[in-house]
Amino acid sequence: MANNKPIEPARTTISEIKTGRYLAGLVRLENVWFTEQTTFAQLNDYGNRYLVDAENPTGSDRFVVRTSSYANFANNPLPTDTGNLVAIASLYRDTWQLIIRSASELEFNNYDPTGGQNADPGEVQSLPYKQSFGSGFGTYMSYSVIGDDQFWKLETLYNAVVMTGHIQEGDQHFYYANEDWLVSSPVSLEGIEQAKMTLTYIGRYFNNINNDVTVWASTDYEYGTNPAMATWTQVPANLVTSSSWSDTKTAELSLSQFVGQTVTFAVKYISSDANAGTMEVMSIFIEEGNAGDNPPPGPTPSEGEGTGTADDPYNVAAGIGLQNDEPTAWVHGYIVGAVKSGLTSVSSNADINWNGPFDLATNVIIADDAACREISQCIIVNLPAGKPLRTQVNLMDNPGNLGKLRA
Repeated sequence: MANNKPIEPARTTISEIKTGRYLAGLVRLENVWFTEQTTFAQLNDYGNRYLVDAENPTGSDRFVVRTSSYANFANNPLPTDTGNLVAIASLYRDTWQLIIRSASELEFNNYDPTGGQNADPGEVQSLPYKQSFGSGFGTYMSYSVIGDDQFWKLETLYNAVVMTGHIQEGDQHFYYANEDWLVSSPVSLEGIEQAKMTLTYIGRYFNNINNDVTVWASTDYEYGTNPAMATWTQVPANLVTSSSWSDTKTAELSLSQFVGQTVTFAVKYISSDANAGTMEVMSIFIEEGNAGDNPPPGPTPSEGEGTGTADDPYNVAAGIGLQNDEPTAWVHGYIVGAVKSGLTSVSSNADINWNGPFDLATNVIIADDAACREISQCIIVNLPAGKPLRTQVNLMDNPGNLGKLRA
């Protein structure tokens, strides 16, 4: 056997890998894309992300890409285009998985495997401008206006930059007044009609997070100077406090009022000697698009299939249209998530855990498309206590059921 000879990956497809031919082998998949727009892994947990190809673009034959939160690219954004990748094909129980060895082995249009760390700070950035904070500030900078001892700091353990005015020494808690800015490089929003920002964060211990953490935009800020020297416009945002250090939140902000200009954006943190929350920012993505796009309309009965019997169950489209008409019927669909714990009703996609970890065993969400992430196109299935259905199906105890077709 030759030494120091790189292994050439086998060029193959998702369906071929699932035959078992390339188990534990190095493979190359071409013309594939991720079904989500998020990072490779969530904080303090593995990330299961889904890959599809042209053979089955609807997602029924999707492939799990599994990444540890300890990977140096865990908090980098997923590619948003079609491309190629090299990975190791593996099998966990009955779930096929791909393990990426390095972000440099992903070949996608407009994809930066460094997560933006190699871009030049202070230079005008183009869209999509995607900055993760897993290994550094990248093209962002920290500026402390008030509070010399507390400022935005890199915490590689959490894949985030962190700001707090709270200091604990033994059993004593101290709070300090601060005004600290996390400032982007200027970004060009010219030549587009709409723009948005996606902020991924964890915020805890705030009396009112939307008073203490705000987002701002400036067209006359000079990179590296005191923000007080520039004119800033506040960007409307609705941030939500997290219940734990694993409760990562995502906020989508409209930037359309700034299109046609070159703009600097910033996250401003303030605290007082009476209270100081803690803010962790994992990533900030600025891209073309409209924040809060109206979700696609839910399916109607005319789109449905099946007769509702055990042998010929309704699909989800039919089930949605007939929920108020038929008291008992069979419905089948792909398990795509579960309602978050602590909720008494579901009003939006944010109420659903679309990916693990799952924290409720009483229900699952099913859809006609395994890649669906729109609650209006799903049915919530309650799992009765003490029944085999709950034991065998719930995602909290059976996370491998995610993406499976169930009746």
